[in-house]
Amino acid sequence: MKKSFSIFQTLKGALPASVLNFLRFCYSPSYRMWKRSERLQKRIGAAWQEVAIGSQILCGPFQGMLYVQESVCSSLPPKILGTYEMELHGLMEVIVDRSPSCIIDIGAAEGFYAVGLAKRLPNCRVVAFESDKHGQDLLFQLAALNGVADRIEIKGYCSVEELRSFLDANPNDCIVICDAEGAEIPLLDPILLPSLTKMTLLVELHPWVHPEVKAVLYSRFQAVSAVKTIASRPREPADFPREIKKTLSVQTKLDCMNELRPSGMEWLWIEPSIR
Repeated sequence: MKKSFSIFQTLKGALPASVLNFLRFCYSPSYRMWKRSERLQKRIGAAWQEVAIGSQILCGPFQGMLYVQESVCSSLPPKILGTYEMELHGLMEVIVDRSPSCIIDIGAAEGFYAVGLAKRLPNCRVVAFESDKHGQDLLFQLAALNGVADRIEIKGYCSVEELRSFLDANPNDCIVICDAEGAEIPLLDPILLPSLTKMTLLVELHPWVHPEVKAVLYSRFQAVSAVKTIASRPREPADFPREIKKTLSVQTKLDCMNELRPSGMEWLWIEPSIR
């Protein structure tokens, strides 16, 4: 990638921009991915304008929650529709049924899970780690919108040392949600953080960052925990909320539910073998 980048830098100025961009599209996978994502986001934006349903989540585990008008590193429409990460809806109900005293959310973004679970669990305290300053601001806004700001502690970058202090200070019924965009391997190490083996973890995998992440986490936890894989599936027109009565094309529905993922998703649900 560095070599191709240097070639494009050399050609810059020597070729018309249209020719240079054509060559980039042909020879740079990251440029192709960026351009496709850019086009897709425009299409999703147009589809969302057609739906125009406001800012209250329509269905799913956080139905009725008021939402901000931006999202961090994800697509906003599926969250407001309630179709976002549908594969985890059942696990959200499991978490609510267990009524944990604390949830630690690593990579909380604007707070979909941190605020959603705080709203569903009135006796639960949430620690939300989000390194992006704009994400922290949106998280605070979302928490205030839904009346749970007093129970959510917003933190910045999550280091092993800081995570250790929160894990050691909380009881074993604490649940850890991790969407750390590739930092799962350095963070979720039960040798460095033995308390992890006593808690339930929900981990979003990012194999395009670390292809070996699933195998590494399995090897670390399978001896002391029950590890289950949850895989994503493509959205179908039938997944679109029936609450929306407008006549919309199949493509519009699919575009609005598109989560802008670079590949299929997987999550690990890790529970202590002895509860």
